[in-house]
Amino acid sequence: MPAVPAHSIKPGGQRTLSWVTLALLRGMFLALASAGAFWSLSVIPGEREAAPLNRLANRILAGRTPTLEALAPTLAYLDRSDSPRGCSSPALRPIATIRLYAAALAHSTAADESAKLLLQKARRDIHAFLRCAPHQSFYWYALFWVEMALGGDSHDHLPLLEFSYRLGPHEGWISAYRCRDALPYYEMVNPPTQKHIREEYLSLVRENAGEAAAILRLGDAEIRSRVLEFITVLPLEIRESFARRLDSLNIEVDVPGVDYEALYSRPNLPKL
Repeated sequence: MPAVPAHSIKPGGQRTLSWVTLALLRGMFLALASAGAFWSLSVIPGEREAAPLNRLANRILAGRTPTLEALAPTLAYLDRSDSPRGCSSPALRPIATIRLYAAALAHSTAADESAKLLLQKARRDIHAFLRCAPHQSFYWYALFWVEMALGGDSHDHLPLLEFSYRLGPHEGWISAYRCRDALPYYEMVNPPTQKHIREEYLSLVRENAGEAAAILRLGDAEIRSRVLEFITVLPLEIRESFARRLDSLNIEVDVPGVDYEALYSRPNLPKL
């Protein structure tokens, strides 16, 4: 062991800090201070940016949907601040959500070049979010929808839909959207995904009959036949309740196994 200088030893044998140690400690504290300053400069602005974006994204996901005109200032801001954001940015998720909603709104109202541009921006920002958070089943489904809206080949992009179901087969809050868009591709996806699609629709019939009815109303003859086949496994009382819901919405479909004459001869008792 190297000799210790005499001036670094206190009476009683205790060592004092040498100037080398003090210099090292000073350097360490300066480095920590610099790191803290850098963190505050990088993280705090990110949090400030993300807060209003998160509020808007959460309102959209909760069903309080603004118009494209109302979104214009936010979209303009995102275009101006269109620089790469790292995975530590809390703004990635709300940006992907806002871009997706704007693209869907534009696509549903006018399939023109402006709608295509919004879809392309949504694809880019959903990609950016999924690279950092690949466990988000909703955004894999969203990416599938965007690719199909852009005119992509279903064979190329069905793995996105399959992966969404694999990650989150029972995502109740997205089930109405995902099931509606998945049903046209039912015969093309793998058997596990077919099972998830079937179970998702059956859950809608049990828990959100209005959404299940809307899917049936909008579906073509093939989709109608498929979902009616799905519900044959449900208990009769659930099928009867669904039949009443369809009739109340003027959807002329006969639910399998339901005796309509007997159904309407009984009083429609309220649920207890």
